[in-house]
Amino acid sequence: MGIRTEIEVIPLSQRVRSLNRFILTSWLILQPATGRIGNLNTNNINSMEDLNILANTTRWAGYREMNTRPGLSEWVAANQRRELVIAHPSRRSQEVHLYCGIDWTSANSQCNTPCPDGESTWCAEGESCFADVTSCPGMVVGAAAGGGAAAVAETPVVTSALAAAVPEPVQTAETIPASTSNVAAVVPMNVLPSHCATTAPQVHIGYYQSWARYRTCYPVNPSTINTEGLTHIIYSFAGIKNGKLDAYNGVVEEFDAYKEFNSLKSPRVKTLIAVGGWTFDQSLFSAVSGTPEARAVFASSCVEFMSTQGFDGLDIDWEYPVTRQGSSEDYDNLVLLAQALKEAFGSNYLLTMAIPASVDKLSKGYDLENLAPSIDWLHIMSYDIYGAWDKNAGSNTDISYIGETVDYLLQYVSGDKLVLGMASYGRSMALKDSSCTTAGCPISGGAITGCSGELGFIPYFELKESYIDTKKYDSLLFNEVTGSMEMVVPADSGGKVWISLDVEQSWRVKQELANEKCLRGTMWWAIDMIKELPFVNYAPTANILPDTATSNSATSQTPPVNAPGVDQDDAYCKGEDGLVPTENCEGFVFCAQGKMSGSVVACGPGLYFDVQMGICNWPSGINLCGFEFCPDGYSGYVPFEECTKFYYCNAGKIDGDIDVCPSGTLFDELSGICNWAGSVVCNTKAPTPPPTVPAVPATPLPTFGSVQTAAVPVTSPMNIVASTAAAVQHKTPIPTFGSVSNANSQAMKANSNSVESESIGQDTSTILRFDPSDDAYVQEAKPGENWNDDYIVIDQNLRFDGLIRFFVQGIEDRKVNYAKLKLYVSQASDFGGKFFASRTDWHEDIVTWDSAPSILNQKPLTVVSTVTADEWIEVDLTELVDKDGPVSVRIVSDSTDNVMYSSKENPNKNAPQLIVGVEPKQMQENSKAINTLKIGPTDDSFVFKTASNKNYGRHEELKVDLDTGLKTTFLRFDFSRINVNAIQSATLRLFVTDSSSSGGTIVKTSDTEWDENSITFNNAPSADGIVISTLGKVIQDEWIEIDISDAITEVGPLSICIMGAHEDKVSYSSKEGPHSPEITLELEESAPVEGQRKVLLPSDDATIVLQQPDSNFGSSNTLQTDLKDGMRSFLLRFDASDVPQGQVKSAILRLYATNEYPAFGGTFVEVMNSNWNEQTVTWDKAPSADGKVLGSLQEVEGGSWYDMDVTNAVLGGSKVSFRVSSPHSSTAEYGSKESSHKPKLIVQYSPSDPTPKGFDLFDPTDDASIVLEYPQGNFGRDSQLKVDGSSGVYNTLLRFDLTSVEKGTVSEAILRLYAVDGSPSGGTFIATSDTEWSQYKVTWDTAPSADGAVLTTLGEVTAYSWCEIDVKEIAQGGEPISIRIAPSHGNRCAYSSLEDPYGRKPQLLIKSDIFQDVE
Repeated sequence: MGIRTEIEVIPLSQRVRSLNRFILTSWLILQPATGRIGNLNTNNINSMEDLNILANTTRWAGYREMNTRPGLSEWVAANQRRELVIAHPSRRSQEVHLYCGIDWTSANSQCNTPCPDGESTWCAEGESCFADVTSCPGMVVGAAAGGGAAAVAETPVVTSALAAAVPEPVQTAETIPASTSNVAAVVPMNVLPSHCATTAPQVHIGYYQSWARYRTCYPVNPSTINTEGLTHIIYSFAGIKNGKLDAYNGVVEEFDAYKEFNSLKSPRVKTLIAVGGWTFDQSLFSAVSGTPEARAVFASSCVEFMSTQGFDGLDIDWEYPVTRQGSSEDYDNLVLLAQALKEAFGSNYLLTMAIPASVDKLSKGYDLENLAPSIDWLHIMSYDIYGAWDKNAGSNTDISYIGETVDYLLQYVSGDKLVLGMASYGRSMALKDSSCTTAGCPISGGAITGCSGELGFIPYFELKESYIDTKKYDSLLFNEVTGSMEMVVPADSGGKVWISLDVEQSWRVKQELANEKCLRGTMWWAIDMIKELPFVNYAPTANILPDTATSNSATSQTPPVNAPGVDQDDAYCKGEDGLVPTENCEGFVFCAQGKMSGSVVACGPGLYFDVQMGICNWPSGINLCGFEFCPDGYSGYVPFEECTKFYYCNAGKIDGDIDVCPSGTLFDELSGICNWAGSVVCNTKAPTPPPTVPAVPATPLPTFGSVQTAAVPVTSPMNIVASTAAAVQHKTPIPTFGSVSNANSQAMKANSNSVESESIGQDTSTILRFDPSDDAYVQEAKPGENWNDDYIVIDQNLRFDGLIRFFVQGIEDRKVNYAKLKLYVSQASDFGGKFFASRTDWHEDIVTWDSAPSILNQKPLTVVSTVTADEWIEVDLTELVDKDGPVSVRIVSDSTDNVMYSSKENPNKNAPQLIVGVEPKQMQENSKAINTLKIGPTDDSFVFKTASNKNYGRHEELKVDLDTGLKTTFLRFDFSRINVNAIQSATLRLFVTDSSSSGGTIVKTSDTEWDENSITFNNAPSADGIVISTLGKVIQDEWIEIDISDAITEVGPLSICIMGAHEDKVSYSSKEGPHSPEITLELEESAPVEGQRKVLLPSDDATIVLQQPDSNFGSSNTLQTDLKDGMRSFLLRFDASDVPQGQVKSAILRLYATNEYPAFGGTFVEVMNSNWNEQTVTWDKAPSADGKVLGSLQEVEGGSWYDMDVTNAVLGGSKVSFRVSSPHSSTAEYGSKESSHKPKLIVQYSPSDPTPKGFDLFDPTDDASIVLEYPQGNFGRDSQLKVDGSSGVYNTLLRFDLTSVEKGTVSEAILRLYAVDGSPSGGTFIATSDTEWSQYKVTWDTAPSADGAVLTTLGEVTAYSWCEIDVKEIAQGGEPISIRIAPSHGNRCAYSSLEDPYGRKPQLLIKSDIFQDVE
């Protein structure tokens, strides 16, 4: 039960005569029979002294100042005709509903005038005061403080119709002024408590989620929002387009929703439009606030938008300036933006802003003191404090955390500028340990997906109806520390789920905080997730949870050490340090000094932790757990992969890294060296099975550190990535990760001859990868139904057949070496299916059993037997693929044990993939491009004759001297990774640290086998090579440059010495000094003749550290990866949006190493999620390395540039990210974008076709496909425009607005379309006279008729190419034109639409000549 106070209203004259007859009752504390409040007996109150004692004892603020009165009689005289209302102090407030009206019905419907003390003196003539008027806003029983009048009597006059709609009490001659009234009062909910200094009316605000109207459960349209008790409602969200306020993502339907929403406006309810939100591109805020011009344009657009759409104000929801997708300039620019908006709005529109409940984000991103004057009030987003992203369970709305934020804000902003947020949803978290079920217990992420569709997020109405009302919970507790509810429910898959939520009891705690702090009011996120708002327009209930208990657990509770099931236990470490495998090697932990750090990292499906390499890897045939490729106790070299690679074993353990023999050589066991291939007999027992095609690793991919996911990523359905093995193979070879063949495929070799995972060996094929254009399944029992969902189902019992279609492009006239279909098994079966070639004329969105493509040959292409869940299989389709064009397979089953494969719609992104290996093209003629490259010395030192056995390799100076004892300097550079034939010039640069009249004589040495840590005068190389140069005068603190081009004659190390040529001594900075020596190389690089080359610098880069999972290192000038002192990886992101998608020929990632000692350079993996920022990314927030494994750098050393071929990851048209990890303790370090040696991404690509000279380019205003089979369906948001007349009738519509072109001046008009699916015919193009249609509303039934001129019928259309159509006949200018494309062939064709993610939208090229009709 909750707390309830009963009040008896007694005429004052009667109470003065008998004060001891007060009746006060409380269900929790006061016993009605005894009249006791705590330990005070109210039956003995007979004097002012007794009343003062009562006031002070019980903290009744309304009575504390009675001792300032001259006496009881004077006090009584001053308070005649007023009622005395005494409430129990165990609650700060109690809600009542008292309003004036002619009768109860009119009071309940009009809510005109409150009568808080129950008397009619507040009411107009003919009206009375009525109680329980529950349709009207509630009022709270409170006590006036400081001798002030009752709060209601002091209800301030509302100065702005926008600020609030608080009804004013009727002011009568009998209203008691503050100086004479000391009466406890009833406080309305939307008026601030009287002890607060502000006179501003309270606000009660509700956000509306525009997407709530699309929910599958309890959809809420704008017109159905209940606004009772609310003063303001906010529509979420609008967006920003071209620097102006616009509908979110430009969605036209939003404007209709605005009209619905604004129909709710009334004298007491105002509407605002919110712009931004969590999923919004926050950089757009930086753009509109960045300059005075941008701010002015945005402010003007906001006024126009609100005026046109009918909103009363704007709410800024920038999440968050500076700290999220922002920059340091946001801090000042936000203030300037607010000032510009307020100046534009004046008193006509409200300006509010949502701000985080985070002191860290507030201090970094918000200049609160200067921001506040321009903002009407700030909405504190006091929720999402803990959630599935944390390691431990915690409150979504932790009151202590909220209180700290409010206290921080009040240092800079007055309370009347702050509105406290209420959460009408809960956060669910999966508990790791079912026995630990309170705040602070370990969690493993989100647990329940509510009807909102977001994992770990559940609307309140769903929590109430599905769990609370049905008592479907193990426990439901109120946590007094966090001020919120904790509910534990069973998980569907076993275990327990912990849910943080609020109910009336805990919402009241937040509301009381707002009242205590004198805040402006409260707001709800969001009103569409709660069916009945508490405290506002419904009769209050003491407690909706009759059976709740109380929990005293706090969020800071420490989880139990080594609790059963908790994945954090030092026992995992077994006394070891570094990466330690779990007992079954299915994961690993990180240990330091025998203590476990973090949690268990699980390997991906089918992978096991490789102790030798420190990564999750494929199982080997020798040792499943541990991957000990060395025979027991063996010491010596072991060759593998047909002797192309080798490693060293020391006492049965791999010692060091894998080494690769140079091209043309193999490892010779007899001599222990890489020898010419013709001289080597290779007897490898192949402990590592032969690899599959290098460019197509089996999925799931090997994981590094926290990298756990495992799929070949789904790229664009229209994309083809082609790369030759020559382009993939780099001088630093890609490492071998055990067996890269799929374990399931290996198992099937033994069971079936139909599925092959063939070993290609040294494959030289060009690899083409294709995603399916269509996949679906059909059912014989339901011949008219279409099944296009997350799976491809094959079954004999219910007769499901699977269908997959690809469009192959890029084979041209080359031979196909192999074609493999990769499928991800979602449900295991004893039979994987028979794969048949089928007709290709079908569409996934309309295909049914009756219209399914027929099988072309009764002999299957292949037969798959047993398949295992969560693994990939490869199916040989070489027989099917021999040329460009569509290919299709139909999969049938002879088994009742159905099998399910992931489709391209599956959210796991394990879409089918077709991999085709074709003969490489002949190398085209190349043009030349000059690239500058700098390399530093691997070793440098000087030697001293006087100390002939002493080493100076770590000295910061390189000395040369003939005077005070012979000193000679030696430098060594590594050219083993440089194409010396491409060197155009080589310049040695030295920084002078001590001036001299002679810089010395530079001579090449033939002996290059020395190192800086052991060289001395006695063992130094002889200066026996060519004399490169003799230097003249050198000046301190200046660089000198020496041409050494003639000294570089071969691949390998270059060693030079500098000898004294004068008695003056000279010294230079060494690589340990402030300015390392370096050689600048001008290299000639090849580029395609008609190609272009773009050098991109990273937009973001940062190191992430496992042992500092919450720390950010985005401002560092280095990037590091190693396992020393905790795993370190680094991230790189480049913006390749300006590179034409699908036109990339090669992409090289170039990094400059700065590490002092040689180290493994890291393994480079593509990152599919590029939505991260260098200033906020941490180990815990970093995106996973879930893309392609691109290769590794075996050894890097400071002073040199290193290249990694990343062509397979760079598609163009979008951002691209990489994650680099190392399983070695030695640190690889590279220069970051903050350094002087920035990373580079060098992309060579074919340029997009430029706009022809003299033409103007027009984008379509509208485009859409329409489908006969779905006559009322709209497809305006599809990224493709389809034309087909066979497997479903598809037409396409295009509309261009040429009103800006003077009529009659058009001399040429060319329509350009980008084909993404080829056909023998691209369709017939016909004009339509009706041009008034919208792409987001048009359907087959409402589409304009093809009643105009027939422009043309296209012939063969090739995928991934542009088509041009002459439309001058209808493009006269001065008006819109509309075109309908009808099918002209059975095979479909598809073009990119306005929504194409790569910018290949339709184009209309117009050339106009104003004199063309003038003779």
